[in-house]
Amino acid sequence: MSVGEDCPCGRLDTGGTRTKATIKCMDCSLSAPACSLCFIDEHVARYTHWANIWNDEIGCYTRQDISCLGYVINLGHGGRPCPDTIPNSDIFFHIVDTNGVHNTKIRFCGCLPKLDRASQLLKHQLFPATMSRPTMAFTFRLMDFYNVVHVEGKISAYDFIGSIRRTTDNVFTHNVTDPYPQFRLVSRVWTLLANLKQQGHYHNINEVLTPLGSQRDSLVVACPACPQPMMNMEPTWRDTPCHLRHINQHQWTTDGNFHLNKYTKNTDPDDVSIYDGRAYFPPDNQYQTYLKKFPKDSKEKVVCDHLKALEKQQRKKFKNMDVTGVVQVQCSHVLVKSTVDLQLGERFANTDYALAMAIRQHNITELLDESMDLKESYDINCGFSVNASSRFDANFPELAAVVKKMSWLIPLVHIQNHKNNCMYLFSSSYSKGAGHFHGETAEMVWAESNQLGAQTRQMNGGHRHDTIINATSDWNWKKIANMANALMSDIHRAKALFTTKREILKSLTDLYSDRVPLWNKADRTVCPPKSGKEVQCVYRQKSEKLPSQSRVYELMLEDDDRQEQAEEYGNWTLSRQSKAVVAGLLTLGFSILSMQRRIQLKLEQRGKNTKRQVTDAELAKERAQLSCKIQKLRVIQKDTTPQVEPYVFDQHVRTKLQDLPEHEVLYLPSDFLENDRISLGLVEMGEDQRKLAEGAANDAILRVQKLAKVLSNSRLAKKADGSGQAYQTRATATETEIVFKLDLAIKDYNDLRRLLMKFGLPDNDSVYRPLALVDTFRKPTATNRNLGDTYRNDGPLWAANAGITAGARPPTGSQVSMTSQVATQTTKPMKRKDLSFTVDKYVTLIAYQNIDGWIWSFMGRAHMSSQDLQDYLDEGDRVQWFRAEAEKERWQEEWEMRQADYLRCVRYFKKMGQVWMSLVSDVPRDDSVQLGMNAYARKQARMYTDMNEYAVKLLIGEGYGHLLDGEKPLYRHLDEVRALPENVLSYKS
Repeated sequence: MSVGEDCPCGRLDTGGTRTKATIKCMDCSLSAPACSLCFIDEHVARYTHWANIWNDEIGCYTRQDISCLGYVINLGHGGRPCPDTIPNSDIFFHIVDTNGVHNTKIRFCGCLPKLDRASQLLKHQLFPATMSRPTMAFTFRLMDFYNVVHVEGKISAYDFIGSIRRTTDNVFTHNVTDPYPQFRLVSRVWTLLANLKQQGHYHNINEVLTPLGSQRDSLVVACPACPQPMMNMEPTWRDTPCHLRHINQHQWTTDGNFHLNKYTKNTDPDDVSIYDGRAYFPPDNQYQTYLKKFPKDSKEKVVCDHLKALEKQQRKKFKNMDVTGVVQVQCSHVLVKSTVDLQLGERFANTDYALAMAIRQHNITELLDESMDLKESYDINCGFSVNASSRFDANFPELAAVVKKMSWLIPLVHIQNHKNNCMYLFSSSYSKGAGHFHGETAEMVWAESNQLGAQTRQMNGGHRHDTIINATSDWNWKKIANMANALMSDIHRAKALFTTKREILKSLTDLYSDRVPLWNKADRTVCPPKSGKEVQCVYRQKSEKLPSQSRVYELMLEDDDRQEQAEEYGNWTLSRQSKAVVAGLLTLGFSILSMQRRIQLKLEQRGKNTKRQVTDAELAKERAQLSCKIQKLRVIQKDTTPQVEPYVFDQHVRTKLQDLPEHEVLYLPSDFLENDRISLGLVEMGEDQRKLAEGAANDAILRVQKLAKVLSNSRLAKKADGSGQAYQTRATATETEIVFKLDLAIKDYNDLRRLLMKFGLPDNDSVYRPLALVDTFRKPTATNRNLGDTYRNDGPLWAANAGITAGARPPTGSQVSMTSQVATQTTKPMKRKDLSFTVDKYVTLIAYQNIDGWIWSFMGRAHMSSQDLQDYLDEGDRVQWFRAEAEKERWQEEWEMRQADYLRCVRYFKKMGQVWMSLVSDVPRDDSVQLGMNAYARKQARMYTDMNEYAVKLLIGEGYGHLLDGEKPLYRHLDEVRALPENVLSYKS
């Protein structure tokens, strides 16, 4: 029907003529023009749809509110006028919906008992802007929509309301009513009410959950996979044997974030968090009272961490801020447990409070049970843990026993910046029962929450807390919703890596079979050293005569510490760059160069007939990782070497390297000629790079030695132990991967040697010589001594200060054959430019070689006797074996822990379904409120039941259905797996 025609309803207007179809609803799909009476009839329940009225004078539709048609929104009675309402009692009212701000009219119901305006609005899914005689309301649909776009897209309330006003009128927006002041407050109340509802507090769920060990009145979204004995654990969990108690383990991470800060403002003192300490932040008055016990300028020095999170946060960047960031405690499943504000650095007092809040969420008696394990990871635990027990004795005595029981770790990436002792005392790699608890998940949430920083730093204190709490609860819930999939992925990954590490350990055990029985008697415990001493343990090599890149890096940090002792904290930002900063920049640069070489080598292989396939997805992933590292380097360079910025900019202008990061020049000192280094002031940094490059070259030699030995043993095993096509195929694939890594290690060394030549290394240097495949030859160590071995000498590489290659016995003549596992020098030298090789080329070279390559006698710039060298190499093999054993055990523990997590998740979903069903009560049919509460409880129960059924189905489908056997506890299943022949190692049998 065309606009302006007679309306099909046939009704007459006040003049007695048929009504015209001049109004159309653009909010309804497929709507046709209608008269005003028909439009009103069709929109009694859709009163926020705009009435688009045809204007003959203009010749188009103009948008108006439904009240312009003479309609008044009646509350109650199905949209019909209330018979008890006083005539002409309608009032002008603002309703804000997703399609705009409506200036409309409302008539409240006058029936007895008379409800107040706010209650009537709420019954009609309109949230009042104030509880006392409101004249503005927001639809529930709008509030739900805003909450989703806010937590998902981090849209501020100001911008959201701005978009609603522009939706109303995108030209004369300034004439549209601005509901932002009211919306800012309403949105906070809405999120609190939504959280209370979703977590069952209106259903009095505390009466059910508190006896099960949950914290009363808590609005923290709890993790379903973390141990909660009365919620998600087996009745026999206390019977778990000692060697499997890691399956009953709490893993917590702690980290500080300086992006969630707040400016000092003349704020409303009455604007406090409406959560009042029931969620992730503590009650502000209690927290401030606690902090008053500690001096504001107290310093807790962490000498080993060059980042100095406690002391070196630049004070000027926190100018005019009363909150400089937050410190947060999470579980290893990345659900937030507690958050507290920081004041200028990560003081131990702040972190103590956050940790205390996390502990209080659990039953203390259960945490102290000997069958329960607790591990806590924090990037400054080497300092934080020292006096943690005494601090808790003084400030939180009821929690001190839990803190005494904790095992302290440092995240595996952060620990790289610590002293060497921390690597052994606080690394999960050497902590029994830690699994692969790397601790770096603590930073995952920051990528989301940092997007709130621009909003929250300008807010009042209470508003800021409420905003962060809402986003945190949403983050936790998203983790729960995907928990089954995430844990199953972890299970598969852990099993695959455990299998790989187990086979590596078996190979090394066979390789060092004569020494493993003696090594196995050693104590694996890592004990703290005496003051000023180095940690001595089976995972650490004692000799340090050959400096590696990490050792050079550590020496630079020590030099930085010595410089620091002579300077006041306030003068730390000097014209001379900190050695720690330079070391970090250069170390990152070396890492990027190594990644570039790896990608370049893979690209070279794509054009050759090799057995190792390189996919586009693999290259894209590595390029993305490389680009991220380069971006990080550019940020550091901007502060450290701003003089190279013109070169960086020019490179981006001249070349298009966004998709080819492997060709991007980094503009480190080695990328400039000597004269340019002088003019740019990079001479001192260039010397630091030279030292690090020499250490990296030493590392590369050790890596080549290790890979050559592994390849050697692999080739012998392939011939002697394997039969059948399947075995040979797997063995060839493994061998091809080792050859690729060996090729890459040789390329790394040669590139580092060329870098050293830029700093003056002679081309004919007797220490750092060119390295080719033929130089990796060494007499095999896996077979008996043969006739003629006395005339064959180990080459330079195997005599280098590389601990991983120690303990080689004299080889035999029969080992120099087509089946030998080491490369050989040919009578005709290879072309120097062809440094890459394949397995077939590798085998061909072996037949003619009887002189070991130079790398087996490489000693760097150090001076060692033959016996010292042999002792060093022997110890290196021992350390390699113990580290391989630790890796195997950690991944086995990880596999077992993730299975335990999954089962706890299944039980939690089932239990929560039962809890919600228990909240359904028998009520009269006329009690609409209680009937609605019952319906919501059933809905929540169904949701958890569906989550439980999905998790169970996934577990069965992935081959772990046997774990659901209720008659057998998990620890028995795990012991049976450990007893399988393939998992029993001979030296432990």
